[in-house]
Amino acid sequence: MDPINFDLSVPESQEESGSECIIYKLLGIDPNSDSGTYQIAGISQGQVVLKFTPSHVPCQGPLKSPQIEVIRSLICNKHVKDIPDGAVVVIKGPQGFLLQRKDYGHPKKNCRHRLCLVGGRLKAGEDLWTGAFRELFEEVNNLAIALEIAALMRYQDMQKLPGVQWPGTYNCHWFVANAATDRQFERWMESIYHRCELSESDPVFVSTNDMSSLIQAEENNPGSQFVGSQNKLIELAIQR
Repeated sequence: MDPINFDLSVPESQEESGSECIIYKLLGIDPNSDSGTYQIAGISQGQVVLKFTPSHVPCQGPLKSPQIEVIRSLICNKHVKDIPDGAVVVIKGPQGFLLQRKDYGHPKKNCRHRLCLVGGRLKAGEDLWTGAFRELFEEVNNLAIALEIAALMRYQDMQKLPGVQWPGTYNCHWFVANAATDRQFERWMESIYHRCELSESDPVFVSTNDMSSLIQAEENNPGSQFVGSQNKLIELAIQR
């Protein structure tokens, strides 16, 4: 691919600042000491050739495929708008589920204090796997844990869900990441839940038994417990 330059020192907007912070994290760059103009001279299945002006900075690697694809997407789709379609991941283990709870700073009042899955909107032209990985890396601060989850993600299907908090319906592509062992899920719990390592919401653990009660409460009063009818995806994950 042709070299792509991007300046990580002076973001033009809050949205660009967020994208560049994810690139920093995926490349192992310290934004407090390494800011400047970088050049992605090449992206391949295994490494990113990274140049720093005026000197070279080695990339922390080798990078995993999801990291590379998300870096490519964040750079090439920097000014691309979001589309209504979503991509989310059900993170589950033997003990239950790891979710997010929208805090009281969320711009939509009727989404505040509601549960949701890790994920969000896709960008126009973005591959759904890449979009799901991007959202995962944006929302789970611990990169090592995020990569573990990414490696276990399995695509399920696309569901047309009622927006509930917004008009109409939307297409939601969903994945399941099922912890391979009890110990692995406990490590995810330790990182995401106990250390509160989510960037956009408050982490929540819900046992399988409690989840059934929440799903029933949502069915009785849509929008009272979950954002965007995502309870339907969790219910499908339980059934499968």
